[in-house]
Amino acid sequence: MKLMGAPKLFAAAAGASLAARGACAALCAELEAGDWACVDDVTSSFPRAGWSKNRAVIAVDDALDAVVAFNFERGIALIDTVQPAKASTPAAARRRRSA
Repeated sequence: MKLMGAPKLFAAAAGASLAARGACAALCAELEAGDWACVDDVTSSFPRAGWSKNRAVIAVDDALDAVVAFNFERGIALIDTVQPAKASTPAAARRRRSA
């Protein structure tokens, strides 16, 4: 997929640990390499992701979540926002409790 919004992710992780920055790079690589046709395909690749307003909430590490919008027809993954993990959606909170 074509990845958009990666600078937003790296800016949010700039002050974080080296491991967090590595996790950002790994997520970007996964999103770029992804070949998804629907939400179910994304869920298969990121089974712990929550969904909110048609966007995947993917944990980057314990401190950050990336909110990613997908346009499957055009093959685009857009990192819409990056937020502290504690400010995540209720679906993401359920995901963490069930782990």
